[in-house]
Amino acid sequence: MIKKKKTNSRLKKITRNFAFQRAFLVIITVLISFILIQTGALPKKYRLSVGDVSTYDITAPRDLVNEVLTEKNRISARDSVEPVTKEDTKLL
Repeated sequence: MIKKKKTNSRLKKITRNFAFQRAFLVIITVLISFILIQTGALPKKYRLSVGDVSTYDITAPRDLVNEVLTEKNRISARDSVEPVTKEDTKLL
């Protein structure tokens, strides 16, 4: 019985130590932050096969722009429009 009291008193001394409390809080904060970042940063995984219709709305994590194809489409759109000229008769 005496050993239990000594163990409890040592444990109380350690847990009341300010440096221990600070280190404990830092460790807990880092662990919680790590868990939150990991769960939010990992993309969702879906079980889909080729030809399946997805029941989920799947969005890309970032937008990609094909600069070459965009420029080709811009040029073809510009060339397909006929020029519009307007004659101003008030100047004559």
